[in-house]
Amino acid sequence: MQSLSILVLWAATIGIILVDRKKRAESTNEDMLPMNEPGLGVLFALAVLCNIGCLPYYFLQTRGGAKGFLMGIGFFAGCFVLTVAASVVLAGR
Repeated sequence: MQSLSILVLWAATIGIILVDRKKRAESTNEDMLPMNEPGLGVLFALAVLCNIGCLPYYFLQTRGGAKGFLMGIGFFAGCFVLTVAASVVLAGR
């Protein structure tokens, strides 16, 4: 059951990154242009090896400054809550 919870965490993290990358690629807003984006391989490795740092790193690189870092922390917190909820549901089975 713990492995399913970890898969939920990884899937949520990667999902957020992929959705944001797509949104940035389609954006015409100059602040959202896809520059300084880390490679997907680096992000996948971070998601697996050090998940807590993956989203803050991604948003810091793409948004810059404290705003990006705090966005990453917030999204990680959401992924963590989703993972805890999934583990509670799986434990009740």
